[in-house]
Amino acid sequence: MRVLIIFSACFLLSCGQNTGDKKQPSKDSLSTNSDTTKTKTDTGTTNKSKTTVINDSMPSATGASEEEIVNKLLLARPGRKWHVLTDKQAKWEKHDFEYFLTAGRKKDPNYPFIIKGDFNGDNKMDYAAIVTNDEVSYENLVTRIAILPADGNIVFIDEFSFSHSLLTLTPKSSIIGGHDEKDDNKKIKVKNDTIEVNNQDAGGYYIYWNGTAFKFLYSEG
Repeated sequence: MRVLIIFSACFLLSCGQNTGDKKQPSKDSLSTNSDTTKTKTDTGTTNKSKTTVINDSMPSATGASEEEIVNKLLLARPGRKWHVLTDKQAKWEKHDFEYFLTAGRKKDPNYPFIIKGDFNGDNKMDYAAIVTNDEVSYENLVTRIAILPADGNIVFIDEFSFSHSLLTLTPKSSIIGGHDEKDDNKKIKVKNDTIEVNNQDAGGYYIYWNGTAFKFLYSEG
């Protein structure tokens, strides 16, 4: 009988220990849930970080278009405000637009209103643009060729500028030909990038730097 009582006591003690072991995994499960929650929090933090990177990669002011840059330079000039001529203001006929502008813009999206080059020989990039102040004179929109040096004052060319003028760049060391006030058949090897203004049927001209000032060489249409 004593042996039976001892055996029963050992059996009950063993059952109590097993019951305690079964409760322990529940604590481990709680820890796992806590880690899962932490993992989700970290994932959320990671996603937030990615969103920040995307926002930082958006274009900044330094990614401004050439038109925006030129307009900003023009607005900084005192006096009547000028801006780059637009397609709407130029009022090109559809067939002329497709013939001249569509083809030209495959190479340069700013064609024919803006070109870039070192026009005054200072080894810095300058702009030249067809601009308007929105004034109308004799039923025509007032336009000018504006030369915007990297350093120095803006130069406005008053003559032979039309809403349908086309600006193109003639690179330095090119030979240009035409006439000026002294010579009817003049050829020049330009030392700097040169502005060519094509007025279609009305002819055109070159604007080149002679070392001290901008000069003109006129060509026939």
